[in-house]
Amino acid sequence: MNLKYQAKALIDQKNYPEALRILMDLLDDDPDDPQALFMFGSVAIHQNKRGLAYNIYARCAKIAPDNPSVWVNYGRCQEDSPEGWKASEWCFMKALELDSQNVAAMSNLAALNIQRCQIKDAKIWAKRCLKINPEYQVGLTSLAFAYLMEGKWEKGWDHYRHMLGTTNRIDVQYGNLPLWEGQKGETVIVYGEQGIGDEILYSSMLEDMAKDCTVIYDTMPRLEPLMKRSLPNVHVIGGRWDTDLVIPEGLTPTYRVPAAGVPCYYRNKREDFPGKQYLTADPDMRKSMRGLLDTLGTKPKIGVAWTGGSKGTRGHFRTQDLESLTQLLRQDVEWVSLQYKDPSQEIAEYEENRGIKIHHFPWITEVKDYDLTAALVAELDLVIAVPTSVTQLAGGLGQDAWVLVPEITGWLFYQNDYPWAKSLKLYHDWTAKQIGDDLSGWLKQKAA
Repeated sequence: MNLKYQAKALIDQKNYPEALRILMDLLDDDPDDPQALFMFGSVAIHQNKRGLAYNIYARCAKIAPDNPSVWVNYGRCQEDSPEGWKASEWCFMKALELDSQNVAAMSNLAALNIQRCQIKDAKIWAKRCLKINPEYQVGLTSLAFAYLMEGKWEKGWDHYRHMLGTTNRIDVQYGNLPLWEGQKGETVIVYGEQGIGDEILYSSMLEDMAKDCTVIYDTMPRLEPLMKRSLPNVHVIGGRWDTDLVIPEGLTPTYRVPAAGVPCYYRNKREDFPGKQYLTADPDMRKSMRGLLDTLGTKPKIGVAWTGGSKGTRGHFRTQDLESLTQLLRQDVEWVSLQYKDPSQEIAEYEENRGIKIHHFPWITEVKDYDLTAALVAELDLVIAVPTSVTQLAGGLGQDAWVLVPEITGWLFYQNDYPWAKSLKLYHDWTAKQIGDDLSGWLKQKAA
């Protein structure tokens, strides 16, 4: 078989190490081989090596400037920032100059506009793409996010299902079980598929689902105790994709469904969202946390989280430094860190510079047992945080939380209200002074 065809087949099979071995041999023979370079860049994108891919496609663009696919992939590797978005847009438009029917360029323009929260433009490009190819996955996904950002839940969930099987939504197999499509009276494995915050969010519907089906919930181990306590009518197991999954005795699963595949049956209009508490923290742990917080004095105890996400989940848009929050943190309260990554050096430097103390308990927030974090959050007077898993946790517990929504945000916090939990208050276009003023008023009200 031709080596290039072989490399392409290996990439399609996601056998990237073997594909790279062949591609490197090809590039040793001809460093300017455009097909080998293109496939090399494709592997780098698949492996989320965007910096490497960027440099490869910069080279491709010089060697093969008339290839629209080169410009599409070059656009996909730009930095996730306003300046990077301009460069991406230019690349996608360049691809359309070369091929006016290029659905990859159109769909990526739709996805780009979702990234920068420009819903109208996103829908225009997604619909242009889908008019040519109604099954094009990136176009369908972009339209899904646009509808979800608008609160058009039924349309959003209908399109969102097309993400299943991508890197963002893993299609987990349980033997030969088919996907559940809302049939009642069945025994269904629901599996967590995304991050901890998403898993907490989607668990809010499982008690509703349990009225129609026997539900087996395959959650991550760190959430198992919390979910078992909170979902009494659901059979919770903490395997999360374990090939040796132990099914509860007497149950025979008939279907499987990802957690994010459940809302299309239970959350299709605004009235479908009860917004009530659905998680229960461990009562004994709560007593321990109450004792710990009481040792800090009589001032209100407010949890704070100022970073969220990771590089892969656009954490840079929802990250603040403590210095930028000083007008908030000056309030006369005891601040309790809810950071799940070690912030001790940052906290120490901030206290030295500003004289403001933030208490951090790594044995609570930096460990795998999420029950500890849940108990702490439940005993606080208030939570103030950027969008992160602890905001979902607070909402699930019915704990009051103020969410500092960044200008560039995902669909979940895009709207002005938050239907998933009534206890969450969203702050768009906020400043530390505004939050500080609101907290001052909250403290006076609490004192009264």
